[in-house]
Amino acid sequence: MTEGLGLHSRTPVELKAVLEAERRGVPFLEYRDGDDAQRIVELRPERERLSVGRLAGCELALGWDSEVSRAHALLERVGGAWTVEDRGSSNGTLVNAVRITGPHVLHDGDVVRVGRTQLVFHAAADDDLRRTTPALDRAMPSPTESQRKVLLELCRPALERGGGAASNREIAEALFVSVETVKTHMRALFEAFDVGDVPQYHKRTELVRRALGTGLVSARELEPR
Repeated sequence: MTEGLGLHSRTPVELKAVLEAERRGVPFLEYRDGDDAQRIVELRPERERLSVGRLAGCELALGWDSEVSRAHALLERVGGAWTVEDRGSSNGTLVNAVRITGPHVLHDGDVVRVGRTQLVFHAAADDDLRRTTPALDRAMPSPTESQRKVLLELCRPALERGGGAASNREIAEALFVSVETVKTHMRALFEAFDVGDVPQYHKRTELVRRALGTGLVSARELEPR
């Protein structure tokens, strides 16, 4: 997160707002404004384009962010999918920390960074672009209760802040167990979710993606009771 303008841990009220937006069944963007307040912009069917920039005339005007160009990026609906494209900005547009060089199709949970502001894209509940894990003729993973607790803590940054994966130490501290215990559960989870062929540096984020894609972990598990 960057200088207070990225997403941080959601409050119960903010998490409720996200869940309510998801239930309305339309794609939306979630971000934090210059006062660090949560904002949600719905991408309704009648909307085809959304300009992003520092100019007041932009449909998503980020006037408080000095690193955003006057006309920075454009979100556009193309064939039922939402894409994002940089408009020649000074600092570029990033999706999941990678600078894009042309139109980029957005998937559920993608984090678009313009300047110091992060926009989290939420696909509609029935959208083909929601992240899923191919069945590959495999049964749904069935983690133990202890493994599920580790999995939830691993995914917590993605659920609360819109991206990332918790470290083994963060998980251990949250669950009051040893780091070695966490490592044991992580090895079992990597095997259960079949991420053995994924590069080592990417395994944790891929496990998060698959856990969220299968529905075994969801934001609703953090919803206030």
